[in-house]
Amino acid sequence: DCSEWLFTSKKTDKAHPITMHVNFDKFSEGILVGDELVIDGGMATFQVTEKIGSDLRCKCTDPGLLLPRAKLSFWRDGKLVERNFGLPTLSTK
Repeated sequence: DCSEWLFTSKKTDKAHPITMHVNFDKFSEGILVGDELVIDGGMATFQVTEKIGSDLRCKCTDPGLLLPRAKLSFWRDGKLVERNFGLPTLSTK
């Protein structure tokens, strides 16, 4: 649906339409703009459009159901880069 999402490990009060909190501070280390973020093996898919410190701004490329404690995996050029970072909560602001 091309919506913009922010994935962060920080507690934030900043206004962003859709924010997902990740429970691992260094979840974005080694991740590059253009990488694909896959939730729970394909329940939803995002493309990393911007890296802001340890936060990732992403575009939803395949919407789906996102549940608490979902697992993240990152893909680059069809190959797995990193996986299994849990998402303990979802919040929208």
